[in-house]
Amino acid sequence: MKLYRVASSEKGTFGVLVINDLPFCVTMELPWRDNKTEISCIPAGTYKWKRHVSQNVSKASDYKVIWLQDVPGRSYIYIHVANWPSEVKGCIGVGMRFGHAKEYGVLESKTAMEALLAQLPDYGTIEIKDA
Repeated sequence: MKLYRVASSEKGTFGVLVINDLPFCVTMELPWRDNKTEISCIPAGTYKWKRHVSQNVSKASDYKVIWLQDVPGRSYIYIHVANWPSEVKGCIGVGMRFGHAKEYGVLESKTAMEALLAQLPDYGTIEIKDA
């Protein structure tokens, strides 16, 4: 799996997630803010990941995420359902397409996450490349 970041500004960092050399979905993250916890996207690099069930107190039930491992200076970095940069704290939100309403983000996030989980094995690697 590869994530190609295609645009970044103070409004967010946006990319395309590629699986088996084909575009799969789009991504949304916070802007780069020197890798600071909960306010920055993570550094470009290659990371191991595994499936995980997050026990998120803000959700009615547990939900499935992709957990990126060994991110320098960071912990609990997930790929998860999120439409707007204000909904991620250093994590990566996925969607079927880019869009904007109250802010720039991704749309149809739940659909993208369900498709992603159906496509992926239990663990692997992700290479994140900046534009």
